[in-house]
Amino acid sequence: MKTLKIIGIVILVLIVVVLLLGLVMPKKYHIERSETIKAPQELIFKYAKFFKLSQKWSPWKEYDLEMKVTYEGEDGTIGAKYFWEGNDKVGKGVQEITAIDEGKRVDSKLTFIEPWQSEDKAYVELTPEEEGIKVTWGFDGEMDYPMNVMMPFIGMDKALGTDLEKGLGKLKTLTEKMAADKEKYGFIIYNYEYGTKQFLGKKAKLKFPEIGHFFEENLPAIDKLIKENNIETDGAPSGLYYFWDMENMATEMAAAVPVKGITESPSEDYELITVKAPKALKIKFYGNYSKIGNAHNALDAYIKDNKLKQLVPVIEMYVTDPVSEPDTSKWLTKVIYPVE
Repeated sequence: MKTLKIIGIVILVLIVVVLLLGLVMPKKYHIERSETIKAPQELIFKYAKFFKLSQKWSPWKEYDLEMKVTYEGEDGTIGAKYFWEGNDKVGKGVQEITAIDEGKRVDSKLTFIEPWQSEDKAYVELTPEEEGIKVTWGFDGEMDYPMNVMMPFIGMDKALGTDLEKGLGKLKTLTEKMAADKEKYGFIIYNYEYGTKQFLGKKAKLKFPEIGHFFEENLPAIDKLIKENNIETDGAPSGLYYFWDMENMATEMAAAVPVKGITESPSEDYELITVKAPKALKIKFYGNYSKIGNAHNALDAYIKDNKLKQLVPVIEMYVTDPVSEPDTSKWLTKVIYPVE
């Protein structure tokens, strides 16, 4: 009994010591890691600012490949939110962009809901240096008393720091490859998961001179149909190209608008077209349509060099309205090649 009493006193003393240590130990923590990347600062910043792009280098995505992800607001702007929910390794929470210094820094607030509740601040900062762009990724958080006494034992700096290093390494590999592609092909080539997309459109076999009139006739009619039926669009007016015959100056194509949330066309004059592919390549082409062949040639070369299989249709998404923007150098067309 005496021994048990002594053990009880020792345990009590240890608990008191731990609680007293918690009173004097810091509650706040700061963890950051840096990596130097040899890629354009603008490109790197895009992958830091946009939630959907940051998922390509997130070190936590691989912890749960089935993790549910949703977005709220306009991605890449203050107030945009990213929600995640997954297994015990990733938990559940939300990240919100709180500040943006364009090209230099993006700040966000992280709210963890499961397996514990807490709030952290995170940031990604870009600093040009002689060797490249120094990218610093950091977290600032707080652990309430008495749990703060556990910080030295948890090894938070090492654990979280390892993840930060892994993520920055993936960002370096990704953006440096894209920079090398631009050097080789003349364009930054985006490689991304495509999935299944739907378009409301009209197909036809046409001679090249007929394409312009075909667009002028059908795209306004599709737009009207979408508005009348309250259909949600999923991108800009597009051309879907199933084959391109230079010898006979002919094509099979569709004038179409990407849509979502419908299972059938609201009109017999237009059809619901489904495009499905595991992934796609994309070039953001700025300029007059007469020079867009350069983007297609670059994608053809990339596909050949990387031994990919091109799928149909090839998609041109006309983001800029030529009527409202007279400067052709500002015309943006997304050239998309579904591949496997």
